[in-house]
Amino acid sequence: MESTRSWFLCWDCIRVHPGGDNVWYHTQGDRVVVDPKNQAWGYMPAVHVHNPDDPIPGMVRCDV
Repeated sequence: MESTRSWFLCWDCIRVHPGGDNVWYHTQGDRVVVDPKNQAWGYMPAVHVHNPDDPIPGMVRCDV
């Protein structure tokens, strides 16, 4: 993510990240880094999302 304001579609529990929990947010990145066919869709660890609670209250859990 390159922007200072981002959006997230949903969250899921995947694996523990450096923030100490396993909450990850599904989003579309600002640019393709690895696989062009994914169109920059992927998961971002909650440690890089600045909000008071994880998961974000009211956000749906991913159904993928």
